[in-house]
Order: sequence, then C-alpha cells, then structure tokens
Amino acid sequence: MNSIKKFTKSVKAFIKMRPYVAALIAIAAASGGFWYFSGGGEPAGETITVTRGNVVQEVSITGKVRPVQEVQLSFEKSGKISKIYVNVGDKVSAGKSLVSLENGDLLSSLNKAKAQLKIDEAKLDELLNGTREEDLDVKRSELEKAKQELENYYNDVLNILNNAFVNSDDAVRVKTAGIFSGYKTTAYKITYVDCSGESKYQAELLRAKSETELDTWKNELNLLSNASGRSQLEKALVDGSAHLAVVQELLIRISETLTTGCTGNDASLDTYRKNISTARTNVISSMTDINNLEQNIAAQKIAVTKIDNELKLKLAGTNPEQINAQRAQVEYSAASVKGAEAELAKTVIQAPFSGTVTEQDGKVGAVISLNSPIVSMISEAQYEIETFIPEADITKIKVGNVARVTLDAYGSEVVFEAAVALIPPSETVIEGVPTYKTIFKFTKDSEQIKSGMTANIDIETGRKTDVIVIPQRSVISRGGETMARVLLKDGAVSETPVTTGLRGSSGEIEIVSGLNEGDQVLLFSK
Repeated sequence: MNSIKKFTKSVKAFIKMRPYVAALIAIAAASGGFWYFSGGGEPAGETITVTRGNVVQEVSITGKVRPVQEVQLSFEKSGKISKIYVNVGDKVSAGKSLVSLENGDLLSSLNKAKAQLKIDEAKLDELLNGTREEDLDVKRSELEKAKQELENYYNDVLNILNNAFVNSDDAVRVKTAGIFSGYKTTAYKITYVDCSGESKYQAELLRAKSETELDTWKNELNLLSNASGRSQLEKALVDGSAHLAVVQELLIRISETLTTGCTGNDASLDTYRKNISTARTNVISSMTDINNLEQNIAAQKIAVTKIDNELKLKLAGTNPEQINAQRAQVEYSAASVKGAEAELAKTVIQAPFSGTVTEQDGKVGAVISLNSPIVSMISEAQYEIETFIPEADITKIKVGNVARVTLDAYGSEVVFEAAVALIPPSETVIEGVPTYKTIFKFTKDSEQIKSGMTANIDIETGRKTDVIVIPQRSVISRGGETMARVLLKDGAVSETPVTTGLRGSSGEIEIVSGLNEGDQVLLFSK
C-alpha cells in the first residue's frame, strides 16, 4: 500500500512538470486498472469468507402510544350468520373466531383454487421432465370430456328455452285472465278500477306487446332443432332473455296496479295478486336458468380452449417460452388461492386482540349487510400503538406478529413487547404515499407507558437458520443478473452468478445457490 502511495505522488509530480504527457498517463492508468481489477493482479478491496449463519428480516417503524378504545367489528361482505362463538362478557384471545357467515361456497372455491394450483404445479413439473405418451392420452381424454360437456350444455338450450316460453305463455295468457279485456287485435284494458295512472297505461300497452313477443318467440323456437348451429343457439338464448324481460316488465306493472291506494284493500283482487306473484316467480326462474346456461357455455368454451392449448403444448414439446408461461400460470393459480383465502376470511370475524366482548348483536340465521357492526370489544391492555406502514412493508406483516418496542422517553435499554392486532384493508394516503394504519397491542401493562409517547417498533418478518450468508454489499445486479466476485485459488477474480434469498435487516443476505461455504468473496465498494 505504501509503494502505491509513493508511486501516485511520483506520477503527480511528473505530470506537473510535463503536462503534455498527462493524456498518455491517463490511458496507461486506465489500461492497467482494467488489467488489475479483472484478475491480472492482486485483488483490491476487502475479502470475506463465505460461512453459514442465520438471517433475520425485520420491519422497523415508529408510532404513537394512545389509549385503547372500544372496537366495533363487522363483516366485509353480506351474508347469513352460521355460527356465534361468544357472548357478551366473554374474554377472548387475539385471533379467536367470534362470528362466522355461511361460507360453504367460498370454501369450495378455495379448495378448487388449491386443486388448480396443484394441477398447474404438476404441469410445470411435466414440462420440465418432458411429456410421456401416457400423459398425452390422458390430456386427449380430458379434452374429449370437456367437449362433450360443452355439447351437453348446447343440447340443453332447447329444453331451457321451451320451458321459459311455457312459463311466459302461462304468465301472459293464463295468469292475467280476467285482468284484461280485449284481444291482440284490439286494445287491452284493465277490468278493475285502478288509480295507478302511468302503471295502468303501461300495463295495457305491455299486454299487447307481450302477445306479440310470444308469437315472435314461438316462431323463433320453431326454427330451432338439435342440429342448429352453436351460434344460432347462443343467439336464441339472448333473444329468449329479451322476450322474458318484456313479460317480466308486464307483470311488474300489473303488480303496481294491484297495490295502489284504490285497489290495495280490495279482497276481490287477491286471486289476481296470487296469480301474478306466481307468474313472476316462474319468469324469474326461467331468466335465471337461461343466464346460468349462458355462463356455463361461456365457461366451458374457455375450458375446452384451455385444455386444447395444453394438449398442443404437450405435443409441441418443451421450450423455454412454454416453461416460463407455465411458471406464470402457477403464479396466477397461487394468487387465486390467496384471493380465495382472503374472500373466505371475510366471512369470519376474529378478535383483533385479547379482550372482553361488550356487545354481540348477531343471531344464527340472520342476514347481515356489509359493514354492519356485529361485535364490540375492549382490549385488556391499557394502551396501544398506532402506526402507518408503507405498502412496501405491509405485505410482510400479519396479525399476531410479535414486535420489540422501545419508547423514546426511556431509551433503547427499556424494551416492551407488543403484537400486531389490526391491519385494515383500506389505505391511508399520507403526503401522496399509500400507507396502512396498523394497531399494535402491548402484551403486558406497565405504568411506564404513557399516552402520546413515541414508540420505535421492530417486527421480525422472516428468519432463516443455518444457511449460506454473506454481506449484502458482496452482491451486485448487472445485466439482469445477481452476482458476487469470487477470489479463485490462483488469485484471479471471477464474477459468479448467485441466487439470493432472504435479506436480513443487519446487512446480510441468504445465498440459495452459486456459492459454497469457505469461498472467498470481495466486498463491493459502498
């Protein structure tokens, strides 16, 4: 090192005496530096030995101590209460289920999402390992089954439409018998005294229009058969919904004439009311059947295309693009699982902290609307901490995470323990930055804790033990790759690609692959 300093001073003195040679010296220095740092000379900078150790990741934030307030809890979606686990006065621990909604459909969706994830993961393994003929046969059979299911849906079109027509014909021509006078060649008139004004006028017009709709619909159905094309059948479903909508509007207008002030107390019209109510139920049922069939056809068409593409993928053989596409599908399915888990979680109210139930307004079987308060609690702890966590860190934190807390008033030597109690789903924008107000509960009361104190919080969000660990400044990203500079036995330096894992809060990083215990690596400049 001393020789380098002497050499540098000599060069500077030489340049002062002969400025015209400065450019030549710079070129020579650059060439020598390139040779020196690319392995031609002794390595520059500090080296460290790759060892095994532990990596701990933490999120550090600040917040304010505040008195604990009563919390009102509600569902993030509407539904019917299935179970109530607590009563007023019960003491509950953080995370305990308090009230749940009926969620069998969501549980089924979650199981389907998990199953799909396993399927997609298996397909990825299959692509990585190559496709067997047996697998091709299975995929061909799966495609044929999906096509047959789609064909079955199309075969149901005539039955669904014919049934819808029967319900509509009954609603217009049978259930309205006695309500109107006239015929389709004449004007229809309501037979009872009515003061509904516009509803009466619209009902009379719609009665004539419905008659025309039924005639048109019947002609359309006569042109259909099981041999009809799929596009023709799909159009028939759309047309059927339109015809039903006219009939439904007629029934709504008739209902309005039967419930106005001048007819509301007329018991002689009860038969009409009953008939119209039955007709509306049948028409709504037919509309639902058509809508469900349209959705089933659309979904099955997607399924057939998906399976067909998967078969083509297998037949074409494996290439990097296909593998990357399947990896993306696995990530998508994994996200679907998380989404299904999140939806299922919305059907259960859990205690955000340990405390006492002060109110419980739910009843099993009752239908609860969105954001209606059901359960109220007060915390056992005397104080809590309110913080605002940036979106970059909020995904690392979960309810129940234990945190290390220090208060500015007492310095870093006095440590308190707290836990994440509540993470609301909506963000709070502070100075243009999305944050999430997060509540921490002290696990133990202390007379030292006062309202308004500034709290410094460290939350452990990840830990890896007995793994390959090096300082984070030993790795660098270049050209889309992460690499480390490894000192070889012959003194040369090799830039080696590495795969990294958990980043520690103390400056260390886990190395998943690329380095071995005992390797010598250089630290990059800070």
